[in-house]
Amino acid sequence: MGKNRILVTAIGSSAAGIVIKELQRYGFYVVGTDIYPKEWLVDSFRADGFYQVPRADKGEEFIDAVIDICGREDVRYIIPLTDVEVDAFNRFRKRFSGLGICLCMQDEGTVSLCRDKRKAALHLRECCRVIPEVAREELADWKDFPLICKRTNGRSSLGLHRFSSAREICAFMEDKGDEYMIQPMIEGEVITADVLRDRDHDRCVVYAREELLRTGNGLGVVVKMFYDGYLEEQCREMAERLDIVGCVNFEFIRDREGAYYFMECNPRFSGGVEFSALAGYPFAINHLHCFLGKCIDEASIPDSITIARKYGTYITDMGDGRDVPMFP
Repeated sequence: MGKNRILVTAIGSSAAGIVIKELQRYGFYVVGTDIYPKEWLVDSFRADGFYQVPRADKGEEFIDAVIDICGREDVRYIIPLTDVEVDAFNRFRKRFSGLGICLCMQDEGTVSLCRDKRKAALHLRECCRVIPEVAREELADWKDFPLICKRTNGRSSLGLHRFSSAREICAFMEDKGDEYMIQPMIEGEVITADVLRDRDHDRCVVYAREELLRTGNGLGVVVKMFYDGYLEEQCREMAERLDIVGCVNFEFIRDREGAYYFMECNPRFSGGVEFSALAGYPFAINHLHCFLGKCIDEASIPDSITIARKYGTYITDMGDGRDVPMFP
């Protein structure tokens, strides 16, 4: 029974809905977890089972809870949806392999590399354009502002700061170590690419989109899917160099001349992976196929599709014991 049971974490996150629906469509029993109670999460009602768990930054407390759930539910596969959970599983992956539980995520070295923006940029600079890092000793004579400061292990737009003078940035960096990096600000469009690599069968699928409208923390609300053969080939080369297995997302800035500058690789589904699903490719089930030894599907990439996200409102607790209405 365990071969058809999957645990999906962080089902309050934006990728959760399509991941759950897609896995269920292919006959999998999906157990969801999150740090919030069931009544706060619409997708907890879509999942076949649900458990509230400690925060992933609690370390072993989180891991112990997940292992307990896997035992109760006979789960053999886990798909984490957020960076903090990927980090936690990466630290304790031996406990899961010892129990015969497959973590459907990147290998240990790939996770560590992707979660450090400085190391990732250095690793990829021979196969793509990267945004150069400004050394602190250069700041006194720097003229081209604004400059951006961001955490090397940051996620979304958290920990990102913009400065318009050397004085401001030096004051900010005074008590900071190497955990922050300084870069020039490149004007342009944010481009996200959902990238799926099947290492065993030498296949790679790339679905790219321009983020036309984003929330403050970097979640796409309106996007335009597009095809660019140069970008596709570049993403394929980057995925091979990082030894990607399954699905990740690359983020770029496309400047006014059309050049792509690599920003980061998130070793998980993007928050907008549903856009790619609507454009025609089932990333969730094909991600799982990479860990089941199955060949991924070929892709028919659209030339141009605009997709907008909207938010729904649902009753999650009737207050009198009645079942909540079925969700579409």
